[in-house]
Amino acid sequence: MISINGVIKLAGHASARRWIQKAGLAVVDQGLLSGSNFLLAVFLGRYLVPQVYGAYALAYSIFLFTTGIYMNVLTEPMGVLGPARYRGRFRAYLGTVLYLHFAVTALLSLGLIVAGYFAKTVVGNQHLAMALYGASIATIFFPLLGLGRRFAYLNFRPSLAVRGTVIYSFLLVGTLVLLKQGGHLGPLTAFLAQALAATCGAVTMLATRSNRASESSSDSDLRLATVSRGHWDYGRWAIASTGAQWLSTGAYYVIVSAILGMKGSAELRILQNFIMPTNQFFAAMSVLLIPRASADFADHKEKSFGRTIASMHVLFITTSLGYLAVISVFGRQILQFVYAGRYTEIAYLIPIAALPVLLNAISQPFSVGLRAMQAPSQVFYGNAVAAGVTMSMGALLTLHWGLPGVLVGLLLSSVAYNVVLARRYKAKCNASFRAGRMPMTAEESAPAA
Repeated sequence: MISINGVIKLAGHASARRWIQKAGLAVVDQGLLSGSNFLLAVFLGRYLVPQVYGAYALAYSIFLFTTGIYMNVLTEPMGVLGPARYRGRFRAYLGTVLYLHFAVTALLSLGLIVAGYFAKTVVGNQHLAMALYGASIATIFFPLLGLGRRFAYLNFRPSLAVRGTVIYSFLLVGTLVLLKQGGHLGPLTAFLAQALAATCGAVTMLATRSNRASESSSDSDLRLATVSRGHWDYGRWAIASTGAQWLSTGAYYVIVSAILGMKGSAELRILQNFIMPTNQFFAAMSVLLIPRASADFADHKEKSFGRTIASMHVLFITTSLGYLAVISVFGRQILQFVYAGRYTEIAYLIPIAALPVLLNAISQPFSVGLRAMQAPSQVFYGNAVAAGVTMSMGALLTLHWGLPGVLVGLLLSSVAYNVVLARRYKAKCNASFRAGRMPMTAEESAPAA
């Protein structure tokens, strides 16, 4: 069991009060972000017919895949490489990353436009096509919010992240209300609302100067090619991991849409909405702690690194158990209230749909640890095994058992991911700390023996 002193020591030289304040702000930040996005999902689920909401759910799953690629090329390497390589040059580093942002998002957006055209001309689904066109625009502008928030956390200023997220949340909610009142609420306008709100929130954060005491004027090693190479060396494994992760989870929306129709896709999204709050909380704490874990690893602080990961396990597992207890008892009532009596026929599936929350609480700290050790290749292997479970069993489970089969498949994929990740994390710690190695290149991030 981790003592309170162990948690306090996570802050290193900083006071416990300061660390707790920053952690609290990080939770508020992620709470606002996940809350507003959850409200968006609920708003659409409540007011759109299931077939239209199902089209949005499928397009949103693809959108998550594209933004996942973006995160692993840009924001994820920022959290790891920033503290290790660019501690005194965050402003110049951010400027270089912004160039990469528009290059990467332009390519991803083009892919979504092509997908939308295919949905319209080949599949013949106008709602899906419009949703994908909206996602193509959101792909360019929505990730700016994540870029700004990562910049804030790299400067250990979660208050700045909160400021930007507040703007995003109020604009998103206000725009949704206006769209509903004007009769224009739909998949396309929902994505456009996210893009507008995210851009405004991001400008607030990115226009703020770094609070680092020693910002160097030298940019000799911040050339676009140099930064791009560093991000690619780290992110190429993470991109593969994102693809495998999407195959293990997001691919079910394609499977369900093909077998059960858009109504089935809508029902799956409704159930997945129940696990959003805790997963977003885990993401908030991970964003806050991965720069510290990365710095501890770079400074050979094995004990501090281990305390960070262990304390995350205690916090995440405790939170997930409490959440599962509430959902198991009050899930049906929450579903009836939130969706105005719709989708009650799937209420019995809520406890099963929520079980991956506990498994995510176990695996997320391992994932943070491996990324902080600059070993995203290890996370890829976990996602690859989970994807294998989905690809080999997902369609069969859906065909034979319908929506319950999908949930069983998701649960099996989560179990496989946990087993592989725990083994990889232990092996990587032994190889890195016990041998005194500090892997910094893609080659050194190869699988541990």
